[in-house]
Amino acid sequence: MNYSINQLTTVADCDAVLAQVQKQKDDLTYAKTTRERQLAIYGERTVATDDSLLAVISEISALQAVVAGLPEGSVKEDMERKIRRLEYRESLLSDRSEDYDIAALLDRELDVALIDAELAEIDTFMADVETHKATL
Repeated sequence: MNYSINQLTTVADCDAVLAQVQKQKDDLTYAKTTRERQLAIYGERTVATDDSLLAVISEISALQAVVAGLPEGSVKEDMERKIRRLEYRESLLSDRSEDYDIAALLDRELDVALIDAELAEIDTFMADVETHKATL
């Protein structure tokens, strides 16, 4: 993009613009580092959540098979309470799993790519200002 850099008439003006843009660049660099860190741990969480979800579903199935054959009584009631707790855990894990699905991963990757593009544009802008500053 062509910026109106020629409107900057003094070295001080250039320095002020560069300082302001440097703050934006620093913020974007921090945001990029944060998102890259999130991506790094993203895969680990996805696998752990999926594994836990599968284990809970298996345990629920096994307990339901056992409970079906139990006579009424305290043992059956205890098993039914355990199944309800596991079903609640399954619900929580399912919700968490949605937070780490492929669409969420792609969204985070896009965020990083957009930040990269912004940083590249800021670098170009700063270089143009520096070049103009050298002519003053």
